[in-house]
Amino acid sequence: MSPAGTQFKNSLSIVILTHNSSTLIRDCLESAKWASEIVVLDDCSTDDTVKIAQSYTDKVLIRKWDIEGIHRNFAYSQVNSDYILSLDSDERITPELRDEILGMMKEGFKFNCYNIPHRNYFGDKWLRFGGWYPNAKLKMYKKILPIYEETEPHPRALIPGERYTLKNDILHLAYKNTEQLIAKLNYQTTMEARKWVNDKRKVTGFNSFRKAIDRFFRAYLFKSGYRDGFAGFLCALSGGLYQILTHAKYQEISKIGQLNHKKEGELVKKLTAVGLLLAVFSLAGCAQKSDSEKMMDSFKKDSNKAMDSMKKEVNKL
Repeated sequence: MSPAGTQFKNSLSIVILTHNSSTLIRDCLESAKWASEIVVLDDCSTDDTVKIAQSYTDKVLIRKWDIEGIHRNFAYSQVNSDYILSLDSDERITPELRDEILGMMKEGFKFNCYNIPHRNYFGDKWLRFGGWYPNAKLKMYKKILPIYEETEPHPRALIPGERYTLKNDILHLAYKNTEQLIAKLNYQTTMEARKWVNDKRKVTGFNSFRKAIDRFFRAYLFKSGYRDGFAGFLCALSGGLYQILTHAKYQEISKIGQLNHKKEGELVKKLTAVGLLLAVFSLAGCAQKSDSEKMMDSFKKDSNKAMDSMKKEVNKL
C-alpha cells in the first residue's frame, strides 16, 4: 500500500495478468505492494499462482483468456483508482521507478498515458542493444475505458492524449532460456497469422522475406545487437523468423492452393539462400570491428544487389 500519512492527488491500481506464474508472481507482487490497490486477473492457472496472489491482495479474479484486448479491458474495468499500471508476471517495478511514480501521484498526474522503459533480460543477460533498451512501452494510463481495441495480438491503445516517457525502468524477464524464446515465438506467430487472416491482409512471400532480412540486420548490425553476444544474435534471428513463421502459418490457415503454395516454396528456397549469404557476410564483417565503416558500406551495396536479385526471382515465378 502507499506510504502511510502521505497525501496523494491521484490513486494508482496495479493490474497483473497471470497464467501458471507461480515461479514469477511473488517477486512481481513484492515490487507492487506500495500501490493503492493490486488487482490480479488469472487465466485459469493450474499451479499455485492464485494462492500466492491471494496472500497479497483480496482482489484476485479468474477469467479464461480469449481475445487479448477484451481480457485486458475486463481487468482494467475492475480497478477503483484514477490510474492503472499494467504488469505481466515476468515484470518487476524497480525501487527507482516506484519512487518516480509516487512523486507523480503526490503532485498529480499530468498526462493520460505514460511509457515506461524496459530493461529486458535473456536469462541473466541484460539486453542493452539490438533495440531492446530502453524499449519504452505504454504501461500506465488514466482509467478511460476501453483502454485497448478488442483484438489480438498487440491490440492498439485507444486512450487519447500526449504520452510522457518516465525515466526509470521496469525489469522484464523476457526469456528464461532458448526453449522459452522458441515457445513464445511459436505462440506469437500463430496469433499474428490469425490476425492477418481475420484482417484479410494481402501478404506476399517476397514482402515477408524482405521484412525478415531487414529485421535481422537492423537489430543485429544497425542497432548493434552483436554487442550482446550470442543472446543478441538469437534475439535478432527471432525477429527475422517472426515474419517467416507468421507467413508460413498464414498460408496454412488461409488454405492457399497447391499452385501458389508451390511458387511460394520455390521463392522461400531462393530468398533463404540469399538471407544466409548476407548473414555469413555480416558475421564475418563483425569480426573485424576496426574496419566497421567499410563493412557497413560494403553491406549496403551487397544488400541492394541482393534485393534486386530477389525482385528478379519473384518476377520469374
